Amino acid sequence: RATDGFALYIDGARFLPDAVTVTRVTGRIFDSSYNQIGPDISTGIDLSSNIFQPLYNYNVEIRNPAVPPSATLLLKLYSLDRFGFTLVLIGWAALNLFVESGTHRAPAADSQGIQVSLNEGAHQLRMYHSGPATDQPFSVGALTSA
Repeated sequence: RATDGFALYIDGARFLPDAVTVTRVTGRIFDSSYNQIGPDISTGIDLSSNIFQPLYNYNVEIRNPAVPPSATLLLKLYSLDRFGFTLVLIGWAALNLFVESGTHRAPAADSQGIQVSLNEGAHQLRMYHSGPATDQPFSVGALTSA
């Protein structure tokens, strides 16, 4: 049900570029019109973890308000530049929170009356250099086509 809620976990990152130092993940959940759903996401870091495979051990429960089927998680990975000591954006990642039941396909932004399921499981997300294309409804496709 739309009011049940779900837990979001950000465990860590892997295969980071050689130039990274201390990293942090931030993010938000958006509907297809770029309206934010739920709280801002901002991880800490386990300082004893490997710089190139940092552990964040972050979790948040999303319970209210009801999350629309087209909701998409947008994450940004930041690092402290080792030479200029400034915060730099390493990349963007996105995950559709729901799929059409029985498939791995994200529901369309304007779809009505279709059965959806939580896109549950462990996901390893690809990072992209540029952000989502803002001239189309927000989805994973808006990031991968930019």
